[in-house]
Amino acid sequence: MMTWFKLDNGFNGGEIMGQRNFRLYVDSNKRLKAFIKTSAGSNIDSPDTVTLSENLWYHAALKFDGNTGVIDLYLNGSSVWNYPNSSLTGTTLNNDAAWNSDHDFEIGRNTELDNNYFEGSIYETRVYNKALTLNQLHRQINQEIEDNAGNVRGTVIPKDIEGLQWNDLELYYKMGIIETGYTPDESNSNVDGHLNNMRTYQERTAPLPYTTTLSCSGDWSNTNNWTHGDVWDITGSHPECAIVHIQGNMETSTNHSMVGLILDNGSKLEVNGDSGLFNSWYLKLDGDIDLQGESQLVQEAESTLDITSAGTLERDQQGTKDFYTYNYWSSPVGVSNTTSNNNSYTLPDVLSDGTIASTPLPIAFVSGYNGTPGTPGTTPVGIASYWIWKYANKLTDDYASWQHVRNSGTLFAGEGYTMKGVDNSATSFTEEQNYVFNGKPHNGDITLTLSAGNDYLVGNPYASAIDGNEFILDNINDGAGRATTNIIDGTLYFWDHFAGNTHVLREYQGGYATYTLMGGIKAVSTDARINASGQIGTKVPQQYIPVSQG
Repeated sequence: MMTWFKLDNGFNGGEIMGQRNFRLYVDSNKRLKAFIKTSAGSNIDSPDTVTLSENLWYHAALKFDGNTGVIDLYLNGSSVWNYPNSSLTGTTLNNDAAWNSDHDFEIGRNTELDNNYFEGSIYETRVYNKALTLNQLHRQINQEIEDNAGNVRGTVIPKDIEGLQWNDLELYYKMGIIETGYTPDESNSNVDGHLNNMRTYQERTAPLPYTTTLSCSGDWSNTNNWTHGDVWDITGSHPECAIVHIQGNMETSTNHSMVGLILDNGSKLEVNGDSGLFNSWYLKLDGDIDLQGESQLVQEAESTLDITSAGTLERDQQGTKDFYTYNYWSSPVGVSNTTSNNNSYTLPDVLSDGTIASTPLPIAFVSGYNGTPGTPGTTPVGIASYWIWKYANKLTDDYASWQHVRNSGTLFAGEGYTMKGVDNSATSFTEEQNYVFNGKPHNGDITLTLSAGNDYLVGNPYASAIDGNEFILDNINDGAGRATTNIIDGTLYFWDHFAGNTHVLREYQGGYATYTLMGGIKAVSTDARINASGQIGTKVPQQYIPVSQG
């Protein structure tokens, strides 16, 4: 069972919800407590937990799993008490009349003694007839729920909560109607709650979800930027199960983990301080996300980008400035539309000159072999389109099979491409050029076809680093590999162009640094088609593959 609650000023203890055998309450020291009595006969009291504050909304949930013999007490989605006891395995809540049917399920009052009244607000009370998984709990905390063809679905995120049926609900009180003397039960049980001594509406200010004001501007931590920031815990280290709805312009310099993130049209979230946005379930992007510096959007395994999202993500990335030297890249974004995800693109669609990151300019794609440095903030850099190539499912190590892309050719999500820099000066070889990617972020599984005996130049297609070890294990069968066959040989190759000062192939000095599950190895210039000088590079590939790395 679960509910939102808020303590009034002067709170000195009170019952939240339950029956005699299964209770949630707050003691006189403002500590969340639980009591359970099972068919095994033992009385189980939770230890002292977190001390609560007055005038702040909290979410509490109490779970008993008779299959495993485990009791869990959650505050704002985080476990504050875990009690595994093998003697409870196979038991149920005590169903004797003296412990159950002789005492009603009550909210805000002790059902046995008819006292210990709760001084505060209680909202969105739900009781299930089975133990929920952590995901099933987290995905409903910050939203009301509804019956979607027999499935439990939130009213904010348009996704069913997997494995949870509406008939799993035993009771569901929104606590929103009082004129009739009853609060309706929205579950199939239809057991309306009788109201005792309640004649005024409770505050309906619980974060369902956490929503900014329309005029919000500036720091995430400013309570005035949130519709009820004075009674929410959103401005600091908020719960990881939060659903956040942004309606204006916000900035943050800290990490944020959340179940759902919604940005309205015209809104913007700027992420500074090399911080991470961790999204575990749902992203609706009609506004803009601006990832400054090394900030990242980390979309976890079950995170989905709403296909109708019309907004964009912006991410800076740096490459070699030298116009003789190759970058091997991929894009974390594709063309923005409202009908599909993981869209193909041409470079002018998604890539800009980021010499001055705050005011990106359209890149000038130039003919010939040499790029141009431009004038910062006035004239954009020029990229020689001749050096933009890809290698997509072609014969292994066949130099003639490189495919010319230039600035007008199509690149698919996950494909890598080559591109040289924009300047030739005494320092350009060691300098970086900043570029800006802007488009609809890639999300979820991306599939490219690789035939036996062929190679494919791919890159990191996401707005976050990816784990090289996991990528290898997903694509091999040997050892701990998870693929049904060996799709790759377990080695990742990263081009390192470390000398040359020339566009002539046989004068290049470079090679492929490698990464395996055993670690990284520097590149060595040994290919007979280039200057096989035996020179060794300086870069060692690491476990995590950076954004846009090809």
